[in-house]
Amino acid sequence: MTRNPLLERLLGQMRRLNVLAVCAILAASQVTETLPALLAAGLGALCFGALVLIAIPAWRQALEVAGIGAVLASVAPLPIDMLPGIWLGLSALSYVLLYGSWHNRPALRLNLETRRRISVPGSPAAVWRRVVPGASHPADHWSGKLIDFDADKDDLDTLYLRFRTADGLFEEASIAFLEKTKPLRCRYLIERANAAGTDEAEVTLTISQNPDDGGCTVETVMIQPELPPGIALARWFDEVDAQADGTGALIHARRKLSLPMLSRRGSARQGDGAATGDAEPEILPDPELAQG
Repeated sequence: MTRNPLLERLLGQMRRLNVLAVCAILAASQVTETLPALLAAGLGALCFGALVLIAIPAWRQALEVAGIGAVLASVAPLPIDMLPGIWLGLSALSYVLLYGSWHNRPALRLNLETRRRISVPGSPAAVWRRVVPGASHPADHWSGKLIDFDADKDDLDTLYLRFRTADGLFEEASIAFLEKTKPLRCRYLIERANAAGTDEAEVTLTISQNPDDGGCTVETVMIQPELPPGIALARWFDEVDAQADGTGALIHARRKLSLPMLSRRGSARQGDGAATGDAEPEILPDPELAQG
């Protein structure tokens, strides 16, 4: 099946587009109750969001904060001529609250867990070559986002990879295989750099033969522990919930956030019984890394 990068980009941002549309409808409901007008507001927001994602994807976080700002401005008891300025101010405030550096301190961390299940035709060996990074040529990787990779000279189970990102640039990552039972199961640690430093995730990938149709079911579990709330939220918005893979199957993902700690890590080391929350796996990478 021919890949459509623009369509895949939009499908990978459906959470963000849906939030923007809902916010537009909520804001419009403060001035009208007619269904056509509300639907037009939601549709207009979707079209605007799609244009932003296609033209300037690096600004994608502005969509949800603009939507939240519009909802807050719509309920403000102020003259209508003041609303544009109030909307901009509330949008900026929303960005600081959602993505500001204030929550990068270690007092609060979120666990982010992603599970995916994909049904694809082909034998386990053929599927293995498409879904496991480094198992075949980079162009064969099903995500279509793996640019290249190199194996560590001293440890062939360690790979250095580059993935294309949503803004057209690339992201470097390294993976170290902890377990590899070809062609049925592998588990590896992935490490990558971001604006906040370096983060790690553990990915478990299982391939099982389908007795009915002769195809395979691929399941991935990615665990990303102790993320700053802003990074966790950004990855939640950027997650690909429904996109076309190399064989035309759909990916069905579940994401959940948990609070592993509300106190500083020092108290946990002292054995105060602080809960660690659920275990975790984009950022994709994000999404694309988990799909490996």
